[in-house]
Amino acid sequence: MPIVTNILKKHKFSLPTRFAVSNRLVLSDLDPLDYLELLFQTSAHIVQWREKDLPLQENRILVRRGVELARQHSKLFFVNTLFDVAFEEGADGAHLTSGQDVGEARGSRESLQVTTLIGKSVHTLEEAGRAAREGVDYLLVGPIFDPLSKVSHATPLGISTLRKVVDAVKTPVFAIGGIEESHFEEIFKTGACGVAGITWVHREVEQLLAEARIGETPR
Repeated sequence: MPIVTNILKKHKFSLPTRFAVSNRLVLSDLDPLDYLELLFQTSAHIVQWREKDLPLQENRILVRRGVELARQHSKLFFVNTLFDVAFEEGADGAHLTSGQDVGEARGSRESLQVTTLIGKSVHTLEEAGRAAREGVDYLLVGPIFDPLSKVSHATPLGISTLRKVVDAVKTPVFAIGGIEESHFEEIFKTGACGVAGITWVHREVEQLLAEARIGETPR
């Protein structure tokens, strides 16, 4: 059984597993640390930190805090792009973009002798097969539908292609791209182990902020 599946079972996450991808720029007035802490208060089981505009040292400090928060909330914490930082700071996962080299990341992981998961974003059935053969621990496949959080020039893969990817690889698959909560059931029926996204978790963060403001209102 793939290590990711074992980890999900160990944490007793409800299925489909919810995989949050950060996007703090939509809340630019919010301190990055406050935003990170709010992500761990959402329904997400996995939080991926994806803040490429921040300086490396600031990201490292935030990753370190994310690792602590993951332990406190019994969730998993993944780091996008900065795989060396993920390995060095003890994150649960390092997430590679479609253009990053799996072999380089695996070599770095081996040299540091850590067990951090390595995942990768893929956009076609062929990319998924290649990444699986290269030994990633999970795949993030998309966009399944037209993305809600950004303009995309990629053709949505649709449910049928997602199912083909799941059937073609033994590697655990998470679906991403234009996914609303109303899609969760049909995504899970394909055999994907979870759903990833930005928009639904952003709504949850906004709700948390709204509730905090209500709590601060003088009576």
